[in-house]
Amino acid sequence: ITTTTPSAQIRFTTDGSTPTATHGSLYTAPIKISRTTVLRAVAFKSGMTTTNVDTQSYFFLDDVILFFVFL
Repeated sequence: ITTTTPSAQIRFTTDGSTPTATHGSLYTAPIKISRTTVLRAVAFKSGMTTTNVDTQSYFFLDDVILFFVFL
C-alpha cells in the first residue's frame, strides 16, 4: 500500500469496514493475508482531503468451499 503524499498516514481494515482517521490499523509494514479478506485502505494528512477508499478482495479457495458447505 503506498501514497505519493509525503508524511501521509495510511489506515486500513481487513473486515470490510471503511477506515477513518480514528478507525482501522496504521499501515507500517506489509500485511500478511492468509485467508479470504476484504482489505480497504485510505491515506490521511492533516489539512488535506483524504484519498478515495481503495478496496481489494482476496479469495482463498478453501474458505469459499467451506462457506458453501455450511449454507
